[in-house]
Amino acid sequence: MPDSNGMVILVDASDRPLGIENKLVAHLGRGKLHRAFSIFILDSSNRLLLQKRASCKYHCPGFWSNSCCSHPQPAEDLVTGAQKRLQHELGFSTVLTEIGTVEYRLTLDNGMVEWELNHLLVGHYEGVVNPCLEEVTECQWTELAKLEKELEGYKEQFTPWLPIILPYLVKFVD
Repeated sequence: MPDSNGMVILVDASDRPLGIENKLVAHLGRGKLHRAFSIFILDSSNRLLLQKRASCKYHCPGFWSNSCCSHPQPAEDLVTGAQKRLQHELGFSTVLTEIGTVEYRLTLDNGMVEWELNHLLVGHYEGVVNPCLEEVTECQWTELAKLEKELEGYKEQFTPWLPIILPYLVKFVD
């Protein structure tokens, strides 16, 4: 399941499918709005599992980010796709609950564009994390308040979408 391969589902602002596109092509030029998901994994103390993206990622390599994120494949249920990706990247599965969606358009570090209608999912987990080193170089649990402060002072160490999606999690947990 290499990250740079695959297709994305092109959507309108209401999440109605408009077609499919190669994942890399959808991130070039002005970008194309496509469906995505971001997963937040919390432990029993509501600490968030962060991942450091592998250096071979096609964008934002070496940046810290939410637990897992990707794109559902055509004809794939969103939550099923998210659970498969979570298993691939971090080596475990858990029940995921959708807590909202957010649209953003970001110019990334290498000139690519991330224009996503992002479905935000939350799960709880206490076990062993076994990251796929082709995707994730490191994981850590962090308190949400600490992460919010780090995003204020050290934003360049984090994926640009994390400050956009984190408030949805904070609101959900409160």
